[in-house]
Amino acid sequence: ASDSGNLKYVEKQYLPSGGLIPITQSTGSSYVDNVIVNGWISDTYENYVMYYDFTTSTNGAGIRMTLYDSSGNLSGSQYDYVSVGATSSNGSAQTMYGQGETSFKIANDINNNSDRVGLSGMMTWKHPRLTSKRTTILHSYKMLDNGATARVYSGVMDYKDSQAITGFYVNATSGQIKNWRVRCYGIVNS
Repeated sequence: ASDSGNLKYVEKQYLPSGGLIPITQSTGSSYVDNVIVNGWISDTYENYVMYYDFTTSTNGAGIRMTLYDSSGNLSGSQYDYVSVGATSSNGSAQTMYGQGETSFKIANDINNNSDRVGLSGMMTWKHPRLTSKRTTILHSYKMLDNGATARVYSGVMDYKDSQAITGFYVNATSGQIKNWRVRCYGIVNS
Protein backbone atom coordinates (compact mmCIF):
# COMPACT_ATOMS: atom_id res chain seq x y z
CA ALA A 1 0.00 0.00 0.00
CA SER A 2 1.12 3.52 -0.67
CA ASP A 3 1.16 6.37 1.83
CA SER A 4 -2.19 7.58 0.52
CA GLY A 5 -3.90 4.29 1.38
CA ASN A 6 -4.16 3.16 -2.26
CA LEU A 7 -2.87 -0.26 -3.33
CA LYS A 8 -0.02 -0.42 -5.79
CA TYR A 9 0.03 -2.83 -8.73
CA VAL A 10 3.21 -4.85 -9.48
CA GLU A 11 3.57 -6.59 -12.82
CA LYS A 12 4.21 -10.34 -12.65
CA GLN A 13 7.59 -9.97 -14.38
CA TYR A 14 8.88 -8.04 -11.34
CA LEU A 15 7.76 -10.62 -8.77
CA PRO A 16 10.24 -13.20 -7.47
CA SER A 17 10.23 -16.49 -9.35
CA GLY A 18 11.30 -19.98 -8.42
CA GLY A 19 9.68 -23.09 -7.12
CA LEU A 20 9.24 -26.74 -7.95
CA ILE A 21 8.09 -27.97 -11.36
CA PRO A 22 6.56 -31.50 -11.40
CA ILE A 23 8.45 -33.71 -13.84
CA THR A 24 7.40 -37.31 -13.28
CA GLN A 25 6.05 -39.78 -10.77
CA SER A 26 6.01 -43.55 -10.39
CA THR A 27 3.52 -45.38 -8.20
CA GLY A 28 2.87 -49.06 -7.75
CA SER A 29 1.47 -51.69 -5.42
CA SER A 30 2.64 -54.86 -7.12
CA TYR A 31 5.62 -56.94 -6.12
CA VAL A 32 8.57 -55.96 -8.35
CA ASP A 33 12.30 -56.71 -8.31
CA ASN A 34 13.21 -53.08 -8.97
CA VAL A 35 11.84 -49.63 -9.62
CA ILE A 36 13.46 -47.64 -12.43
CA VAL A 37 12.73 -43.92 -12.80
CA ASN A 38 14.85 -42.75 -15.71
CA GLY A 39 14.79 -39.81 -18.11
CA TRP A 40 13.47 -37.27 -15.58
CA ILE A 41 16.80 -35.52 -15.08
CA SER A 42 17.75 -33.29 -18.01
CA ASP A 43 19.62 -30.07 -18.77
CA THR A 44 16.43 -28.06 -18.10
CA TYR A 45 17.19 -27.67 -14.36
CA GLU A 46 20.43 -27.65 -12.43
CA ASN A 47 18.96 -29.19 -9.26
CA TYR A 48 16.06 -31.52 -8.43
CA VAL A 49 13.93 -32.69 -5.50
CA MET A 50 12.51 -36.18 -5.11
CA TYR A 51 9.92 -37.36 -2.55
CA TYR A 52 9.51 -41.10 -2.08
CA ASP A 53 7.86 -43.94 -0.15
CA PHE A 54 9.00 -47.59 -0.34
CA THR A 55 7.83 -50.75 1.43
CA THR A 56 9.68 -54.01 0.95
CA SER A 57 8.09 -57.47 0.82
CA THR A 58 10.60 -58.92 3.29
CA ASN A 59 10.66 -57.62 6.85
CA GLY A 60 14.14 -56.32 7.65
CA ALA A 61 15.25 -55.82 4.01
CA GLY A 62 17.04 -52.69 2.83
CA ILE A 63 16.81 -50.43 -0.22
CA ARG A 64 19.77 -49.82 -2.56
CA MET A 65 20.05 -47.30 -5.42
CA THR A 66 22.24 -47.02 -8.49
CA LEU A 67 22.26 -44.13 -10.93
CA TYR A 68 21.58 -44.03 -14.67
CA ASP A 69 23.10 -42.01 -17.48
CA SER A 70 22.29 -42.07 -21.21
CA SER A 71 24.07 -45.42 -21.62
CA GLY A 72 22.30 -47.18 -18.73
CA ASN A 73 22.92 -48.29 -15.16
CA LEU A 74 26.19 -46.91 -13.73
CA SER A 75 28.17 -49.69 -12.09
CA GLY A 76 31.62 -49.51 -10.54
CA SER A 77 32.88 -48.48 -7.13
CA GLN A 78 31.89 -44.81 -7.36
CA TYR A 79 29.23 -44.63 -4.64
CA ASP A 80 29.95 -43.00 -1.25
CA TYR A 81 27.29 -42.33 1.40
CA VAL A 82 26.84 -41.52 5.07
CA SER A 83 23.67 -41.09 7.11
CA VAL A 84 23.32 -40.33 10.80
CA GLY A 85 20.12 -40.83 12.73
CA ALA A 86 18.37 -41.88 15.91
CA THR A 87 15.76 -44.36 17.02
CA SER A 88 12.55 -43.44 18.87
CA SER A 89 12.84 -46.25 21.41
CA ASN A 90 15.82 -44.83 23.28
CA GLY A 91 17.32 -42.07 21.14
CA SER A 92 20.41 -44.09 20.42
CA ALA A 93 22.55 -42.86 17.55
CA GLN A 94 22.46 -44.81 14.31
CA THR A 95 24.98 -44.57 11.45
CA MET A 96 25.05 -46.03 7.98
CA TYR A 97 28.00 -45.44 5.67
CA GLY A 98 29.94 -46.79 2.73
CA GLN A 99 32.82 -45.70 0.54
CA GLY A 100 33.74 -46.99 -2.91
CA GLU A 101 30.64 -49.15 -3.14
CA THR A 102 28.69 -50.26 -6.22
CA SER A 103 25.44 -48.61 -5.08
CA PHE A 104 24.00 -46.27 -2.45
CA LYS A 105 22.41 -47.85 0.61
CA ILE A 106 19.25 -45.81 1.18
CA ALA A 107 18.08 -47.68 4.29
CA ASN A 108 18.27 -51.09 5.93
CA ASP A 109 16.12 -53.14 8.31
CA ILE A 110 12.81 -51.78 6.87
CA ASN A 111 9.38 -52.82 8.18
CA ASN A 112 7.28 -54.57 5.52
CA ASN A 113 3.80 -53.45 6.68
CA SER A 114 2.29 -51.48 3.78
CA ASP A 115 -0.17 -49.68 6.05
CA ARG A 116 2.74 -48.17 7.95
CA VAL A 117 4.96 -47.28 4.92
CA GLY A 118 8.39 -48.67 5.73
CA LEU A 119 10.49 -45.83 4.30
CA SER A 120 9.51 -42.24 3.47
CA GLY A 121 11.85 -39.41 2.57
CA MET A 122 13.18 -36.62 0.42
CA MET A 123 16.32 -36.18 -1.68
CA THR A 124 17.78 -32.98 -3.08
CA TRP A 125 19.84 -33.75 -6.19
CA LYS A 126 22.66 -31.21 -6.66
CA HIS A 127 23.88 -30.63 -10.26
CA PRO A 128 23.35 -34.21 -11.56
CA ARG A 129 23.82 -33.14 -15.20
CA LEU A 130 27.09 -31.23 -14.83
CA THR A 131 29.96 -33.43 -15.95
CA SER A 132 32.39 -30.99 -14.32
CA LYS A 133 31.06 -31.85 -10.83
CA ARG A 134 30.17 -34.92 -8.83
CA THR A 135 26.50 -35.63 -8.29
CA THR A 136 25.65 -34.95 -4.65
CA ILE A 137 22.35 -36.04 -3.12
CA LEU A 138 21.26 -34.60 0.23
CA HIS A 139 19.01 -37.13 1.89
CA SER A 140 16.54 -37.05 4.78
CA TYR A 141 14.08 -39.79 5.71
CA LYS A 142 11.89 -41.50 8.28
CA MET A 143 11.57 -45.25 8.48
CA LEU A 144 10.13 -48.01 10.62
CA ASP A 145 12.54 -50.82 11.39
CA ASN A 146 11.54 -54.50 11.36
CA GLY A 147 10.11 -54.14 14.87
CA ALA A 148 8.04 -51.04 13.86
CA THR A 149 10.30 -48.66 15.82
CA ALA A 150 10.58 -45.23 14.21
CA ARG A 151 13.98 -44.03 13.05
CA VAL A 152 15.02 -40.76 11.43
CA TYR A 153 18.13 -40.18 9.31
CA SER A 154 19.86 -37.38 7.47
CA GLY A 155 22.85 -37.74 5.20
CA VAL A 156 24.62 -37.31 1.91
CA MET A 157 25.29 -39.55 -1.08
CA ASP A 158 28.08 -38.70 -3.49
CA TYR A 159 28.64 -40.28 -6.91
CA LYS A 160 32.41 -39.87 -7.40
CA ASP A 161 32.55 -40.07 -11.18
CA SER A 162 31.43 -37.10 -13.27
CA GLN A 163 28.53 -38.30 -15.43
CA ALA A 164 25.42 -36.60 -16.80
CA ILE A 165 22.86 -38.45 -14.69
CA THR A 166 19.37 -39.19 -16.13
CA GLY A 167 17.69 -41.22 -13.36
CA PHE A 168 18.02 -44.14 -10.95
CA TYR A 169 17.35 -47.81 -10.24
CA VAL A 170 16.15 -49.02 -6.80
CA ASN A 171 15.91 -52.58 -5.48
CA ALA A 172 15.32 -54.39 -2.20
CA THR A 173 18.30 -56.19 -0.64
CA SER A 174 16.04 -59.20 0.02
CA GLY A 175 12.70 -60.06 -1.57
CA GLN A 176 10.93 -57.42 -3.61
CA ILE A 177 9.49 -53.91 -3.43
CA LYS A 178 5.76 -54.25 -2.87
CA ASN A 179 4.66 -50.59 -2.67
CA TRP A 180 6.28 -47.39 -3.89
CA ARG A 181 5.56 -43.80 -4.73
CA VAL A 182 8.19 -41.50 -6.24
CA ARG A 183 7.57 -37.84 -7.19
CA CYS A 184 10.28 -35.85 -8.98
CA TYR A 185 10.51 -32.06 -9.40
CA GLY A 186 12.86 -29.63 -11.08
CA ILE A 187 13.96 -26.62 -9.03
CA VAL A 188 13.52 -23.34 -10.87
CA ASN A 189 16.45 -20.98 -10.33
CA SER A 190 15.14 -17.61 -9.16
